[in-house]
Amino acid sequence: MIEHGQLKVFRTINLGGNEKWEQSYAKYVKEQLHILKMRKRQYFTENVVQIVTVLVEIMRKLNDK
Repeated sequence: MIEHGQLKVFRTINLGGNEKWEQSYAKYVKEQLHILKMRKRQYFTENVVQIVTVLVEIMRKLNDK
């Protein structure tokens, strides 16, 4: 989840003491979790749209017979 370059950034923030580093790290992790949640929600919505589209096509074909 965290790449090597990103850890360097957090180490440079750590000039004022551990508390600043921990706050910055916690903020970063919170933002990443939010991004993941939004992606999951987007993928779920896209999947539902695809399923509904297929069901609509099936219903149309059944009604045409």
